[in-house]
Amino acid sequence: MTVLPASQSRLLLWLRATRPQTLLLAATPVLTGSVLGALRVGAFDWPVFAVMMVAALAIQAATNLLNDAEDGLRGHDTAARQGPERITASGWASPAEVRRAALTVFGFAALCGLYLIAVGGWPIALIGILSLVSGAAYSAGPKPLSHTPYSELFVLAFFGIIAVSGADYLMAGSFSFKAALTGQALGLFAAGVLHVNNCRDAEEDERAGRRTLAILAGPGGARLLYGFFILLPFALLALIALSAPVNQGVWLAAAALPLALWLLRHFPKSGDRFSDKETRPDKGIEGGFARAGSGPDFNRLLKLTVLLQFAYGALLCLGAALAV
Repeated sequence: MTVLPASQSRLLLWLRATRPQTLLLAATPVLTGSVLGALRVGAFDWPVFAVMMVAALAIQAATNLLNDAEDGLRGHDTAARQGPERITASGWASPAEVRRAALTVFGFAALCGLYLIAVGGWPIALIGILSLVSGAAYSAGPKPLSHTPYSELFVLAFFGIIAVSGADYLMAGSFSFKAALTGQALGLFAAGVLHVNNCRDAEEDERAGRRTLAILAGPGGARLLYGFFILLPFALLALIALSAPVNQGVWLAAAALPLALWLLRHFPKSGDRFSDKETRPDKGIEGGFARAGSGPDFNRLLKLTVLLQFAYGALLCLGAALAV
């Protein structure tokens, strides 16, 4: 158990547990979809936008809290963990406390959803239910999504296509192909963020019996996958522009490409990962992703990839607005 510093307030402890460094992943798709929808109808609905943003952040925070509790219960967050400390595994809060907090925040998100359903009808009700259920299924249950190679696909869908399309629909009153394409681009960045997280934790995850995409790809393939996640969105700009020929301003998002190339270049280099668990050294982790780069390297890359997604979305919105 890690002793909580005396200067650390209880409020800051819970804020830390929500992993605020990742919350921008939930905010960017809502912002982008809202701007695209508002540009289609020529009006921005600020109350709807505010409630959407709060609901999205709440679902993300609740998902993070539940992941903290469930991984702590399963004993997956050990001393070998290279990422930020988790409050359950550190003993700063009990699994029951963290679960209750997660359910409370999920409930708050559901209350926000009632207003959005009143505005958008059954399509928003369906999106809301799927988002809440998937947020829980990511960490809980006998086969959590976070333990499988499909978690990146989940993130692409819910932090990209569904989030952007839903926000666009609430602003404009109808779905658009352009919003779905833009959501796919933002979702790929979000998948890249999760992939970096899983690369950092690959050795520990494998010992815990997980089969994430990072583990299946190995250190060499992991870098290629990261490149796919963060570079394909720039190729999609052509389709996004073609989906609305009178609005070519979305090409401004290409200004974020140098940052993407810089991040790919600085993806931690890898060595050969142990394929036979019985041959692992008894002391420490001396192969694979641990040799490839330290936890701080991956943590820094994770935060910068979050910022890359935001830069892409913000520039796309700015370009679209300027071109109207």
